[in-house]
Amino acid sequence: MAVNLFIFNSKQNRKFLVKVLAFLLVLGAVDWGLGAVIGHFFRRTLYGENWSKENWVLSRPYDVVILGSSRAFRSYVPSIMADSLKLSVFNAGANGQYLLYAYALEQMILETYKPKLILLDLLPNYVTQSEPVEQELGRMSALAPYADYKEVRRLLTQGKLGEEAKLRSQLYRYNSRLLSLAENYFKRPQGIDNGFVHIGKTRFRDVNHFADDLDTNPRVKFDPYRIEILKKFIRSAQAAGVPVVLCFSPAVAPSSAKILEILSFYQELANEMQVPMIKMTSESYPEFQERTLYSDVIHMNEPGARKYTPLFVKELRLVVDKKGLLGNI
Repeated sequence: MAVNLFIFNSKQNRKFLVKVLAFLLVLGAVDWGLGAVIGHFFRRTLYGENWSKENWVLSRPYDVVILGSSRAFRSYVPSIMADSLKLSVFNAGANGQYLLYAYALEQMILETYKPKLILLDLLPNYVTQSEPVEQELGRMSALAPYADYKEVRRLLTQGKLGEEAKLRSQLYRYNSRLLSLAENYFKRPQGIDNGFVHIGKTRFRDVNHFADDLDTNPRVKFDPYRIEILKKFIRSAQAAGVPVVLCFSPAVAPSSAKILEILSFYQELANEMQVPMIKMTSESYPEFQERTLYSDVIHMNEPGARKYTPLFVKELRLVVDKKGLLGNI
């Protein structure tokens, strides 16, 4: 009787395991199939309000790519730069994203094509502990569809098995994009200049100070992890034969002592790694202390960007001519 019960249980167990395996195979097929369909449409979605620009900058090779935060997004007008440099220019600055995002996007670009020049617009908190790294990484979930890029996956998962498992799912990668995918698929650029959005003159508001100025600790707290990421950003481009120029655009108020200390650090790092740095602060360019050129303390409006970009290009020309970075500029 005991033997018969064992045989019966073994058969039942085998049937159960077969059903579980069949279910997992069907689930995997559905995930792969639907993920492939969504991915097909996603990769063809380049434009949209509040839609990140990764697909756009990856869709064709650009000669000059600007990376950075919302300050990069609001400060550099690609058409003005392109007219002067006679090169194609894309502004890939992203609202709410900092150094880790810029590094991830740079890795994706370098795997896709080699620009002639990469510009990284700096924020002071790219290399400080003004916020936890985990918080910054949390805002990078928009890069989940690009998890097949090794460095993107490494940043998003931080070596955690649970996160690795999630990114194996094709549907999981797109879950934060599904609501806007259908709407944005049919959009075409309106008032958009290769990543720069024409928003006109906006009224100044006394908000959005540099994060390090809001920190009550008078000392700058540098972050070794972020500093290493910045070095990897530069080394990766150099290894690919792509010159990098570090940039700092003006804010409405003169720089505080903490910001000046961080800028000095950036300059020392640039010297160490043999990359140019263009630093244009409002104290060195007093005309950029005019509030009508800004939407808030650290972000220019369109008139500000249109005034700043030609001056920046002039400085950029001096740098590339002196360093011989680009023979055709």
